[in-house]
Amino acid sequence: MDVSLESIALIQKMLCSPNALQPQSKKHEVFSAADGEKALEFFETHDVDLVLLDYKMPGMDGGTVAREMKRRASTVPIIMISGN
Repeated sequence: MDVSLESIALIQKMLCSPNALQPQSKKHEVFSAADGEKALEFFETHDVDLVLLDYKMPGMDGGTVAREMKRRASTVPIIMISGN
């Protein structure tokens, strides 16, 4: 993936820490996948509240993965990011 390990760690920290404005807010679990196929496998077998996708991934690009996720569960929000 184009997203660096440091970026992934920062996103995990932001999502897994209580909100500074709402310290009692729910913490989130963050999972990552090495490629689009693995992301779709995870998406099919777990309850997902939000998806962050890099546009450039090995195998399927993020746009293709997003379209497939939307086809399977149209209500899950997807945020597309890119290192470019």
